Amino acid sequence: MWPGFGDNSRVLDWIVRCAAGEVDAIDGVTGKYPKFEDFNLDGLDLDRETWDKMFDIDPDAWAAEMDDTEEYFAQFGDHLPEEITEQLAKFRERIAAAKK
Repeated sequence: MWPGFGDNSRVLDWIVRCAAGEVDAIDGVTGKYPKFEDFNLDGLDLDRETWDKMFDIDPDAWAAEMDDTEEYFAQFGDHLPEEITEQLAKFRERIAAAKK
């Protein structure tokens, strides 16, 4: 759906404008998402329906990914920063909420 690597500068443009407070972000399961109207789509044939599909997620697939991630991080034991453990827990909560 995304037109290609050359258009990734559009993402960077949105990130910079978001960090500068010029545009807002939407909280999503996997992070912050741009609003359709705030993203530079000039010259692209990308409608709202396609845009929305790009941000659809499979909660079961992400839950499995979290299992793998936590298994990987387990090797670090007590050396894993608590902040990472907290973020993983928050991510699990967002995934669970998306399943409802």
